[in-house]
Amino acid sequence: MKKILKRATACLLAVLMLAGEATVQVAAIDSNGNGTTKTVSYVATHNYTVYYLDLKGMCYIMRDKGIDVGVSYVSNASNVTFRWQAYNLDKHKWSLVADWTGSNWVTWKPEKGNFWLYVEAMTPDGATQNTIMCFASQKDYSHHSLNLNGMCYNIYDDRIDVGIAYDSDDSNLTFKWEAYNLDKQKWNLVADWTGSNWVSWYPKKGNYWMHVTARTSDGVTKDYTICFYAARNYNYKYITINGICSVNDKAAINLGVSYNSNDTSLVFRWQIYDLSTGSWSTLTDWTGSNWVSWYPDSGNYWVYVESRTSDGTVESYCTAYQVTARYEIMGTTSTNLAQMVAYYNANNTYPEFYASSDAPTIETFCRIYLEECQAEGLKAEVAFCQAMLETGFLRYGVDVQINQYNFAGLGATGNGAPGNSFGSVREGIRAQVQHLKAYASTDGLNQPCVDTRFQHVRRGTAHYVEWLGIQENPYGRGWATAKNYGYNIVNMYMAKLFKY
Repeated sequence: MKKILKRATACLLAVLMLAGEATVQVAAIDSNGNGTTKTVSYVATHNYTVYYLDLKGMCYIMRDKGIDVGVSYVSNASNVTFRWQAYNLDKHKWSLVADWTGSNWVTWKPEKGNFWLYVEAMTPDGATQNTIMCFASQKDYSHHSLNLNGMCYNIYDDRIDVGIAYDSDDSNLTFKWEAYNLDKQKWNLVADWTGSNWVSWYPKKGNYWMHVTARTSDGVTKDYTICFYAARNYNYKYITINGICSVNDKAAINLGVSYNSNDTSLVFRWQIYDLSTGSWSTLTDWTGSNWVSWYPDSGNYWVYVESRTSDGTVESYCTAYQVTARYEIMGTTSTNLAQMVAYYNANNTYPEFYASSDAPTIETFCRIYLEECQAEGLKAEVAFCQAMLETGFLRYGVDVQINQYNFAGLGATGNGAPGNSFGSVREGIRAQVQHLKAYASTDGLNQPCVDTRFQHVRRGTAHYVEWLGIQENPYGRGWATAKNYGYNIVNMYMAKLFKY
């Protein structure tokens, strides 16, 4: 029975052998120092004293940007190196692909044509092997690919942007843009070898060839040309006026001009021609705004606007405009006694308080309005309807009381302030009429002044009923602060009065 050596140490003597018969001995020893040896004979069929190398053949993989070529080999060396060369059969010329690289693969970028692909392999001791194969390259891999697919453009107010579509494996393309003026038979450089496939072009009006040349980083060039008609000049500041619009505000007519321009520094001048007087007036003189507020009287007008660019180009536009009348406070009365009485009776019963006054009936009350308004040249429907709004058809409210004979809130500024008091219906109506005349006219009074606030009014700042409201008054003046005060008199009271 074999004895098993515990904790034994074995030593194998390995030698590099030439081909032929050899003896191999192995010795083993345990921890107690007991040992043994074994000797065997071996016939070596290969010479192991040098590196060996055997090339088995080449293979390749077609890629978009080149051909990956590899060589299969067998060797006992771990650091075989390779040198790759190609012989162009069409040009009878050798070229180096890779010089003694450690990889048995290489990326080859041949031009189109027929080749011998030759590889040498070398072991560390200088021994070499080589192999060769024939190869037909169907396309040119030696340069970057480049194809131009077409040109497109976007037309803007101030320029034309032109672009070229392309395919390429090169991320460092450059482009040169040129334009040939067919009318003047002259080339102009638009952009010289820029990295962008888009360019902004500022041509004059005319017919052109738009030409682009694209170039790869290794010098391959392609070009593309289209015909182009520039319908107008893009090489200077321009302004095109499309029209005038108007927005009727309570106090004014706001006029605006619509335009197209490549200039951000336009200025505008607005003028008005009054057909009834045959005279021009200037609303604004070269302002930066394309809007203006206009405060016309009723009538027929020409509205004329000019626009000027920063380099002096001027365009103009004119349109006719008719202004319908606002309701003037001064003038001939359009209502009558029967209409006023019927309107009042439809809204309230005449108060008993006035039975002992100078206006014991609604008829007398309305007649006093007609008389006082006629004396000052003021329209009775305006004063009467204002009184109906202010008193709620003689119902009154919190601040002003019925015994004050104050029919339009004169001096009543709110927060309990009662306002002015008068001695009779006629005196109260006269004070109201005189206060209206202060706003509507600059003429003097025809009767003694009983309006204690007459001198505090800025005369002539409210020719129209609609301007009695401070918010709608172009001068910021007026009878009351309530929004649409004057418009409410016209639309909610006078319009109904005239229906009776």
